[in-house]
Amino acid sequence: MAYSVEGRRRASGGMLPLLALSTVAEYYRLPWKPPVTASLLAANTLVYLRPAFVDPFIPHINEVWFNPNLILKHKDLKRFFLSPFYHVDEPHLVYNMMSLLWKGIKLETSMGSSEFASEEKEYRFLTHYMGTSKLSHWKIKNTAFLTHYLHLSKGCPLTFIISKS
Repeated sequence: MAYSVEGRRRASGGMLPLLALSTVAEYYRLPWKPPVTASLLAANTLVYLRPAFVDPFIPHINEVWFNPNLILKHKDLKRFFLSPFYHVDEPHLVYNMMSLLWKGIKLETSMGSSEFASEEKEYRFLTHYMGTSKLSHWKIKNTAFLTHYLHLSKGCPLTFIISKS
C-alpha cells in the first residue's frame, strides 16, 4: 500500500490501474519493447507504492524531496540523485509516467536504448544541477521564501524532456 508524505496509508484514486492498462497496451502493440523506458516506469512506480519488500531499502520522501537549500547547505547528495524517482501523490506519478511512456517510447525507439539512457541521466542531472546552481547564484538567504515556494510546488521541479531534432 502506498503511503502519503506524512507516512499514513493513502487510498488509490484509481489512476494506477489506468497507468498499468496504458503501459500494457502501448507495449503490446510495439514490435520492439524499449527496456529503459520500462525500467524507469517500474522503478518510479515501485518507489511510489513502496511494497513491503523494498520499503526497508528506500528512504522516505521527506528525506529525499528536491530542496536546493538543503543540498547546498548540508551537501545532501541523496536528495540530488534520488528525488527524480519520488512523487507526492497519485496524479503526480501518473501524469509523469504517462508522459514518460509516450516520450520515452518515441525517444528510445529513435535513439536506441544506450543513448536514451545516457540522455535521461544527463537530463535528470542537469535539471537538478540548474535548480541547485540557480539557488546558489541568486544567494537566496530567505528560507521562508524557499519553504513557501517548495510548499507550493510540493518540492517537485517542473521539467520537460527536450529531444534532439
